[in-house]
This record gives sequence, structure tokens and C-alpha cells, in this order.
Amino acid sequence: MLYEQLAKMFESQVRAPRQAQGIPCPALGPADIKEHLLEHTLEPSVMISEEIRFLKSVVATMKDRVFSREDDVLDVKDKRVEAYIKAQKQLVALYNTKVTTMNFHDAKCAVVKR
Repeated sequence: MLYEQLAKMFESQVRAPRQAQGIPCPALGPADIKEHLLEHTLEPSVMISEEIRFLKSVVATMKDRVFSREDDVLDVKDKRVEAYIKAQKQLVALYNTKVTTMNFHDAKCAVVKR
């Protein structure tokens, strides 16, 4: 059902307007939509991007909570600081990930910089 709805949306919101402008655009049926979504679900650059977005929000929240609410004092031995540093390291590691060496990498994926 989902793929049928997405195929209809693609037809009305993407393909028809492009064709009206004289821009060629292939027809995509439910099976094509399913294949496309599954391909992007496995593409490591998409997964890494999603993880970076999520981890950035987690790190921002952690950073806001590092200080003690009672006296605005930072104790560098506090477990919150340790957890924040670990999350920051994980974020840096994600940015440095070489997706081109990962399984399911597709150089044609639009997320990959050219």
C-alpha cells in the first residue's frame, strides 16, 4: 500500500510537473519505488548521515546538561562530562568514516559528494 501511494505521489508531484516543463522523467511504479527505498536504506552514506544528525542533537542536549543546575559548576570528573566526550568522539568518527569501503556503497547515490 505504501509503495502504491508513493508511486502516485511521484507521478503527480515529480513526474507530471517535469514533463509539463518538457523535462524527461521516467515513470516509476510501486516496485521501482520499493527498490529505490531499499537501496537507500542499505547505502552507508545515508545511514551515516542519519546517525550524524541524530548524534549531533544528542551531543547538543548533553552539552546543555553538563553544568550542575544548582551552582553552574563544571566538574570534569562528572560522568556527564565523560559521556559527552565519548559522544563527541563517536560523532568525529562518523564524520571520518570512509563509506567508499563499506558494504553496499554505491557511488551513484545522490548523498555521496562527487
